[in-house]
Amino acid sequence: MLLASYNHLDPVMSSLLVDVVATAGLLALAVLALRLSLRLRRATALADASFRANVALGPGEGVVLGTVEREQGADVAVRVEVEQKGVELASSVSWRHGGAVSWRHAWTETGRKVRAHPFYLRHASGARVRVEPGEDVMLVDALDGMILVDRTKRVRVAELVPGEEAFAFGELRRAPDPEAPPLGYRERAQGYVLVRPRRRRMLLSSEPFGEQFARKAAFRLRWAIIAGVASLAFNAAFAPFHARRWLGETVEVRVTQLRESDDDRGSFDVTMLGPHGVAFSDEVPIPTSTGSAGAGDCWRRATSRRGRQPARSAPT
Repeated sequence: MLLASYNHLDPVMSSLLVDVVATAGLLALAVLALRLSLRLRRATALADASFRANVALGPGEGVVLGTVEREQGADVAVRVEVEQKGVELASSVSWRHGGAVSWRHAWTETGRKVRAHPFYLRHASGARVRVEPGEDVMLVDALDGMILVDRTKRVRVAELVPGEEAFAFGELRRAPDPEAPPLGYRERAQGYVLVRPRRRRMLLSSEPFGEQFARKAAFRLRWAIIAGVASLAFNAAFAPFHARRWLGETVEVRVTQLRESDDDRGSFDVTMLGPHGVAFSDEVPIPTSTGSAGAGDCWRRATSRRGRQPARSAPT
């Protein structure tokens, strides 16, 4: 039977808290946040490099800046329609105007539709990069267009239009271009195609990505630092536990007095005698398992080599 000091965790739960949660868990969170921060920093560098006309296109994750051109026969490149419902709300009372109530119109989003079709970006180098967005594409653009259905319903529209400069973030690869002039009989010319990056959404915007990526990278870096510092702080607080676990030794002691506590906490006051006449006293919960401990029983206790208070005990 294993006994732990009153209001103390047993060895298994202590190891779970210190080793798994406070150490492995927080360090894993710090590493993950750091990896995401580094990835976003690389994306920031790619976004900044997209402004330079002499930057060569190459396979891999990156940002492409170019002028929007629709695919042949397509009536749209990417279009997002946000359906909104409006209500009138009383915002304040103007006592200067005889207590008149001031009203305002509040709009809430009720639905969203995305129309995405392959289109092209004319790069500064002259190359046409085919962009193949999916329905989960994220368009970061102003809701310039508006369709008023009635007084309580409207549709706001954001769209990439031909001739507009746009940034696209995705994975660039070489693939057959359906609009490129054929090289020969049944042979299509190869071109650059931008597709959705792995495990991420494609981003399209009329504004640069660099500042947005830099903010996200800094945010994740802060979380990595916080998780690392928290792991160190927790382990510093658990220094007595580490000392007993790695520097302590197991000695045999004998129970000299066992007395139930006077309060209602359900515990025993145990006095024990160890080697060289060293006395130990501790408060332990009343065991719920079969059997009981009494004076004269032999116990094995883990103690510190420096004679600190024992951390746990078990009858032999």
